[in-house]
Amino acid sequence: MLRGGYYEEKRINPIFMNKKITLFLVSIFAFGFLSIQSAPSVQALTSAEIQALIQQLQTQIASLQQQLTQTEETAEVWCHDFNTNLRYGDSGSEVLALQTALGKDGFPVMDIDENAQGNYFFGEYTSSAVVGFQGKYKSEVL
Repeated sequence: MLRGGYYEEKRINPIFMNKKITLFLVSIFAFGFLSIQSAPSVQALTSAEIQALIQQLQTQIASLQQQLTQTEETAEVWCHDFNTNLRYGDSGSEVLALQTALGKDGFPVMDIDENAQGNYFFGEYTSSAVVGFQGKYKSEVL
């Protein structure tokens, strides 16, 4: 502190300082001792336990590979070359192929003309699905 133009030295009591250091060291020691005591014990895996874990992993890998194979086998590929211009009122196998293609792309339709004796018919539902399909892909075509 400044007193009369001179700095007055403030002296720290050495006993007080020793008590602080002692308290700090005791706190560190106690905390360290408690944390060591509460730490869980760690044991190494035995050979049998390691073999059991390996067997479990191999079983899981085999199961996943089997699921992958089944998924690949069930994937059905469908393709058709359209060589006919189709329009409202048409019926037959080409219309069936169009309806199948629309259905696989998220536009399921089934127009059956009762007069055509079971042939698939390009009617109102098929026409609506074609318009939806064209709207979906217009940016890719234009």
